[in-house]
Formats: sequence, structure tokens, C-alpha cells
Amino acid sequence: MARADLPTDLVRFALAGDKVRFRKVVEAIVAEERAKRHTFLANKLEGLLGAMPADRSAPNGAGAVLEQ
Repeated sequence: MARADLPTDLVRFALAGDKVRFRKVVEAIVAEERAKRHTFLANKLEGLLGAMPADRSAPNGAGAVLEQ
């Protein structure tokens, strides 16, 4: 993903409530910052991401199981 796309995607997915894609973008930013040896920022973002509950459902509800 191009560097300029990361911040815009981060905002777009946050506003859309797309937690799965939001998480992936944050993980990409963390990886990029680690590669640049910006460990303080990478660790801070990772910590914030760790506080966010994992959402394993698809953003459009695909794969959802409805109880009868």
C-alpha cells in the first residue's frame, strides 16, 4: 500500500466503522514504522490496537450466522 494511502484509508475505514480494515491499516503502519526503526511510535500504536476488541466478522455481514 502506498504511504499516502495509509492515513486516508485509516480515516475512511474508521468513519465507515470497518474495524477489520481499520485494524489492517494500523498493522501496516506499525510494520512500516518498525522498518524505519521508529519503535516508540510502533509500540504505541500496537498498544492502542491491542486495546481494541478484535472483530472477526466481515464488514458486510458475510459469514454471519443467524440463530433460529
